[in-house]
Amino acid sequence: MQLKTSRCIINQILKRKTDTLAKNHAKIRTLQRQLNGNHLANELARKRIELGSLKNAHRKLIAYHRKRAKRSNTLPAANYQRSHAKLREHDETVKRLEHDNLLLEEIVEETKGNQGQGTKSKVDGKTYSSSMRMKVYHCGNSLTSITQGSTATSLIVSASSSMVSEKT
Repeated sequence: MQLKTSRCIINQILKRKTDTLAKNHAKIRTLQRQLNGNHLANELARKRIELGSLKNAHRKLIAYHRKRAKRSNTLPAANYQRSHAKLREHDETVKRLEHDNLLLEEIVEETKGNQGQGTKSKVDGKTYSSSMRMKVYHCGNSLTSITQGSTATSLIVSASSSMVSEKT
């Protein structure tokens, strides 16, 4: 059995559906016009552009930090030995040059002392001229040479006799 609907009813149904579709399209067009004309839509577009640029910057920063983390700031073991040896040589040359500088300063000080200034201790009273230090050094060397060949009692006797001979 077959139901027959009249052509008139089918045309009415189709007409209603096309009318509702036309109304819906009209509403959509008016809403799009309102959205595009609205300042919020413009701000939304600007924010989307800004978000895209921030995402790109974030990706670049992540890539940069990955590369930086891969680079190591330490020396390989083979280079460590060479750099340590160079550092040691550098320290030795600095120490040698400082020693040479001190020797030259003493020579300059002695030449100034020989020009008539005499031997004077410095202002703090704890630092003496090079000639005074050499006198103490020579006395200490003569005492150590005495102690190497004799006992402690003979050291005391010889030291006291040298002091007596210096006074007279």
